[in-house]
Order: sequence, then structure tokens, then C-alpha cells
Amino acid sequence: MMPNNQPIKIRLSDPVAGDNPLPHWQWYQQIVAKICRPGTTLDTVCLKKGYSNLTPYTTAYNTVSMVQRGYESERNGYDAFIIGCATDLGVSECRAVLNIPVIGAAEAAILLASTFGNKFSIITANSKICVMLRNLVRNYGFLDRLASVRVVPNLTTNLVFEMMYTGKQKEVIDLMTAQMAKAVNEDGAEALVVACMPTSSMLTNHGVHTVEGAPIIDLFSAAVKSAETQVHLKRAYGLGVCKRSIYLAPNPGWEKEIPIDV
Repeated sequence: MMPNNQPIKIRLSDPVAGDNPLPHWQWYQQIVAKICRPGTTLDTVCLKKGYSNLTPYTTAYNTVSMVQRGYESERNGYDAFIIGCATDLGVSECRAVLNIPVIGAAEAAILLASTFGNKFSIITANSKICVMLRNLVRNYGFLDRLASVRVVPNLTTNLVFEMMYTGKQKEVIDLMTAQMAKAVNEDGAEALVVACMPTSSMLTNHGVHTVEGAPIIDLFSAAVKSAETQVHLKRAYGLGVCKRSIYLAPNPGWEKEIPIDV
């Protein structure tokens, strides 16, 4: 077993394709500097191929690309792989293929939110994914702890990114926190999750950690700390996911039948 004082290399992949660095990657590094152990580093990439808008078909396509990024990451010596999307795109498929910890940001945040209060609410700017988010919570076994899924009015996902990247972050924060306050005061939420990793990290870096006394669980912070913990457990005890059922590993030789370019 490897000592737990050794450096940890984490890789995060955004759920869409691209070659250029994205502005929110700087926000991630600011959080790493604040909350991670000395020696933990984070590298960020996008998918090699993939669609920009996620619907059932495009999600399936991008899931394959996400698994390929994860496979590449393990082969290149990373200790953990984070799926940088609130949909946890391809988390089960990655866990079936990889032997390093695979972190779904939404799962990590939901688990943490459930320990911070009786019920939690999810806030999103995309009305089209509300059912998907509720189903995600159900699949993780926390539907009875979900107070609500709230949509921020007058926003879309594309508009949020445009505003965040053009100096209008304060406007996004005001719209998000107004909806969070309603979740607390009207729905009984005692913890809050923003269903977008870049937006969540933006709030964190602006010092927005609570609304009406309810803690905001940052997707990125939850994911990167979960990654560190799972790496330590793997190094100390060899612990990892069970591959008997939902994370069933493919048959030997699968990677030779259709090779993955790493």
C-alpha cells in the first residue's frame, strides 16, 4: 500500500468537448488552494469529442467520451477522476471500467447535504433538467430528504455562463440566492445545492456559503474532498467500489476489441 503522505493527482473532465481552457477552471484552482491537503493537485480537461447540449442521445454519446477520458486519466497516472457536471454523466460506467476512485459531483454534494440538515433543495437555471435531477436523487436513495428542485426564473444555462464570464457574477449570485431563500423559507430546506459546478464554485469564491442559515454545498468542494478521502482509503486499505452488480467490470480484453486512444 502507498503511504498517505504521498501527493494526490486528481483529474476533472467537463462534460462537453473543447481544446481551450475554460474561465471557471481558475475558480477550481482557487478552491483547491484553500481546502486540499498539501501535495494535492488538480488538472482539468474537456472531452475529446462531445455535444454541447445534453439530451438523452447526446448524453449517451458524451458518456462514452467521459469514460474514455477517465480511462486515459488512470493510464496517465492520476489517482482519482472527477466528473465535472451536476448530472454525474457516466459515473457508473466510469466506475465499472476504472480502478481509481471516480467521483460524481452531484452524488458527493447530496451525501454531504444530507448530513448538514434534515432536507436539502437543489437550485438550477435549467428547467429541462428538473425531472432528471429528481431522478438522480431518487437513484442515490435520498428522495425523502429532497425538499425541492427550484428553477431560477429569467435565467438559462447559456445565459448564466455568459453573465459569469462577462463580469455580471453579482447579478447571478443575487438571482440564485433569492431562489435559495425561497427554498429555505417556503420548502423547508436546511441545505442547498446548486446544480452546476462552475456556478457553484463561483458562489464559493465570492464567499457565499449560507443563505438564511442553510449551508450551500459546493459541488466542486464536495467532489475534490471526496476524491482525496477515497484515494486515502484505497492507499491505506485497498478499498474501492464493488464490481459485482451496478459497477460490473467488462470482460477481459474489452479494451483490445475497441482500443481507446490515450
